[in-house]
Amino acid sequence: LYYHKTLTEGRWVNYWWQLRPFSSAAYLNQLIYLLGWAVFCGCTAVHVFGTGFKFYAVLLAILLAISPQATEMSLWFNTLIPGVWIIAFYSILALMLPPLWSTVLLLVFVPLSLMAYSTYPLLLLGICMIRHDQPKTNNSLLLILAVFVVSFVLGLTTTFALNYLNHGVFGLEMADWRHPNPAKDFASLFGNLPKAFQFNGFWKRPHCNCPHSHINRLSDCAVRKVVQRSIVHPGRHVHGVRAARSSCSA
Repeated sequence: LYYHKTLTEGRWVNYWWQLRPFSSAAYLNQLIYLLGWAVFCGCTAVHVFGTGFKFYAVLLAILLAISPQATEMSLWFNTLIPGVWIIAFYSILALMLPPLWSTVLLLVFVPLSLMAYSTYPLLLLGICMIRHDQPKTNNSLLLILAVFVVSFVLGLTTTFALNYLNHGVFGLEMADWRHPNPAKDFASLFGNLPKAFQFNGFWKRPHCNCPHSHINRLSDCAVRKVVQRSIVHPGRHVHGVRAARSSCSA
């Protein structure tokens, strides 16, 4: 039933997951997915703050878990189970390994996550960039980006090769229901820009005026601010908390 998505979306990991010899109830699948996402959010928060600031780590984990993008993606929990546990397993391994080895592991986990859900590799890149023990140097940043690009190309090549062996097409064929508009010239390129902005969940207006929609928007703003400070101003929030504690104890 999922075989056609390997050609249109390259989601081979999801297809292999559908071939498992057993099935489970929908509520159990949802619990498995939410558990995997919770593990990823918790590990990501520890990567940002370390183990010395448990309150802020818990707060960030909660904000990540209820972000608008996570809420919308959770509706497809049945097919996202393998992908979410791939990124969760990576986040766990990254806690036990130094930054360099976490970067090297992208060569394995980026291709796997790409064949599960196309945006998951960006979450792995985010962990490498915002972890508190990552050297904040230009060389470190360039190394992370270089390994990520190589890993992403490796994932695309693997996906295209599998499609060629099974479908006779080296690449992807966009499904008709997506109304594809290939960027063949500048006119078609600029014509696709509005779609890109519409896809950005941060700029979408809430579907309703309920408190949950506004909480999602507030959590999204908070998460973006924390990540921005972790990358652009590394350690500022941590040193600020330490300074406040020192002044209180004095």
